[in-house]
Amino acid sequence: MSLNRLQNAGGLLALAAVITVPLALMFQGLDFTDTGWLLTNYSLFFEHPEGARYWFHLWLTYCTGALWNIGFGRYGLIGMRLGAVVVYWLTAFVVYRLYAGKVGRNLLLLSLAIGLVGNFANRITIIHYNSLTVLLLSLTLLFLLRGIERKSFLSVLVAGFFAGANVFVRIPNVLFFAVALVIFFDAWIKRSGFRKHTIGFCLAFVLGILLSVLVIFTVMALLGQLPQYLESVKELVSFGNNDLTNYGAVGFERRFTTQNLSALGWGFLLLGLFFAISRIAEKINLQRFCRYGGIIVLAGGFFLLYIIGALNNLRYIMVGAAYLTCIAVLFGSPADRDGSSKQLAFMLLLSLLLLSTGSDTGISVSEYGLVLVLPLMLRFWTTYKERRREFSVERSSETVTYHFRLSAKTRYGIGLLLMAMCLLVGTRELWMQTYRDNDKRSAMTASVDHPLLRGVRTTPQRANVVGEVLDALQGYVKPGDPLLSFESVCMLHYLSGTIPFAGNAWPIQFTPEDFKRELAAGLSVYGKPPIVVIAKQETSSDGWPQEGSLRGSKMAVADRNVFYEFLDTHGYVPVWENETFMILEPSS
Repeated sequence: MSLNRLQNAGGLLALAAVITVPLALMFQGLDFTDTGWLLTNYSLFFEHPEGARYWFHLWLTYCTGALWNIGFGRYGLIGMRLGAVVVYWLTAFVVYRLYAGKVGRNLLLLSLAIGLVGNFANRITIIHYNSLTVLLLSLTLLFLLRGIERKSFLSVLVAGFFAGANVFVRIPNVLFFAVALVIFFDAWIKRSGFRKHTIGFCLAFVLGILLSVLVIFTVMALLGQLPQYLESVKELVSFGNNDLTNYGAVGFERRFTTQNLSALGWGFLLLGLFFAISRIAEKINLQRFCRYGGIIVLAGGFFLLYIIGALNNLRYIMVGAAYLTCIAVLFGSPADRDGSSKQLAFMLLLSLLLLSTGSDTGISVSEYGLVLVLPLMLRFWTTYKERRREFSVERSSETVTYHFRLSAKTRYGIGLLLMAMCLLVGTRELWMQTYRDNDKRSAMTASVDHPLLRGVRTTPQRANVVGEVLDALQGYVKPGDPLLSFESVCMLHYLSGTIPFAGNAWPIQFTPEDFKRELAAGLSVYGKPPIVVIAKQETSSDGWPQEGSLRGSKMAVADRNVFYEFLDTHGYVPVWENETFMILEPSS
């Protein structure tokens, strides 16, 4: 088989993976925490928005999920998971358009296949604010770059519109306005000065932002949700100032700095090691077969080290390698002879850095954005061309020039090693990592007898305890009734059709002060204390019900004190329980 045919076959296989792998992953895993929380909010968004008022500043996320729920909610969790697949397909299409003409088709398809890891391995697999963020960010980059290249003010305006809309997906996305700095960067590298195009592009971008804000605020007002949104924004500010949360400014700054420096260090170590391996292979003049065989063996060695836990930082490594690749492109040859784009690398570096802000999981969110930068990474490292750079340093009366040379063979070897490792480790990640469920797919063979969970497989133990509590709840609540759940059992609201009594399906995320206030508000609205269901185990762990002790953070302990004080005040007594859940009702 010729090399071209082999590459085309690989491209078709990658395309098949992009289409089929996320569909195949829809049928296993049952998460009771984030997935249940979002599904509950989506199902309440239009008819009972008061039940989803916690973090209502995620308005566009909620609205998108709610609209998808109208069309596909009848198919339950499987139908909602299809939404996440469609979001990734849309993102992949936009990324494909972004790199069209810059990266070869087969390499681009391979990059999109590897990008599945950052979006589906140990990820929330329904429509989610992180995946929506990357989709709107990719649209922003596409239209902004297109506007600069074609001198189109309309394209830049559209980019601004998507950037503005992204703020309503999650508020920290306001930082992505910074990608508009590429307008000045483009003027600088072209030595064109700040002419009318520069000012015009800036005005068009700002106008696009203002249009999106106007449109979305208008829709909110028509739905009667604008006051609730503004109140949620105010609550977010006070939430971030509370020392018990993970969302304070000091925590964000510390997490951003330490995690990104760590990623850079690991990325430098990986690329440095691959550089050394490739140089050795070049020096000893291995034949092609031996060289490729050695690459496979070395990548396999990394894979084995990863399996035994020696490379637990590998996903950090990929983010760090992405940073370093963008920097390498920025400092590359002035003419961009390898086909890469300095403007695109500038925006991608900013985007990947800023993705890690605004989340308590930090750089883990940046992995969603790897699909944006992987084509640039693989294109840069697999381009069979030599790179030379000269650095001059003034020393007293003379100038000393340092030379850096990256030969074509060494560069290509690094690219092949990087590609092989991504494929090997990515395949294992997708197979083993199911969000907050068992890490062995062979163990998830049982389903829960419920219309919304039809086709979903989890462990027999989890299916059993969930089925029992759902059957028991039918004797105490009906759809539309208020229900107070505690610990991390958000999914029960979605499955029972109940409304969160405290306006939040996950009340342990409240600060203690907010929890007290929302409980009092619930009593004022409903006039009496509700049925309560609690988890006796921590359902955010992968192994429940076999394992999972309750969380012991300061805020969780403080919330628990507020909760049990509420139970004591209203004389709650247990009326049903199994090994994982307990149902209580007030004595009065």
